[in-house]
Amino acid sequence: MRRAWPVLAVPAFVLAGCTNVDTSPIDSGIPNASSSASQRPLPSPGGHWKGFASQCPKLTSAAAKDLGVAGPGAPTDEYSTSAVVTQADCHWGSSDGHGNAVDARVSIWASQEAADAQWQTLSTGQSTPLDVGDQGFIAEEPDAVVVRTISGNAVATVRLKPPTGKPDTTPLHQAASEITNDVLDDLVAR
Repeated sequence: MRRAWPVLAVPAFVLAGCTNVDTSPIDSGIPNASSSASQRPLPSPGGHWKGFASQCPKLTSAAAKDLGVAGPGAPTDEYSTSAVVTQADCHWGSSDGHGNAVDARVSIWASQEAADAQWQTLSTGQSTPLDVGDQGFIAEEPDAVVVRTISGNAVATVRLKPPTGKPDTTPLHQAASEITNDVLDDLVAR
């Protein structure tokens, strides 16, 4: 019995130091979602959309032709619709990495408030504006040039991907605005 006492006493001494834990917030320098510093002013809605003219937009711009991604998009497995939102998830171009590709996910919300909420989250931390939709941003990610934009009740992320092993994204940057607007111009007004 004497051996059990030290075994029980050690955890009690260790835990005794945990009774006054300081859980006050620390300043990480990152604004939280509820602070006004993280709230980007919302653009005025440019339209209210019910969807696309077809399941996926048809890319017809010169930039799409130059990159080899012109034509109708193909819906992906992540394409879905509900009464609240249509998640139009589409692909153009190469599927095997041997050529350029474009992937777009366009959330077409039934309410403007839902689109605005998604945009507040999606645009947080974005700093390089791009003239697309009502408001847009462009960013370089490890495998793609990415455009994020809002147009009325539609929020889109468009990824322009170079062929595998071709790190030069200059042509993708040059085509990003035109291709994103090409995706958005197939939206149909309510």
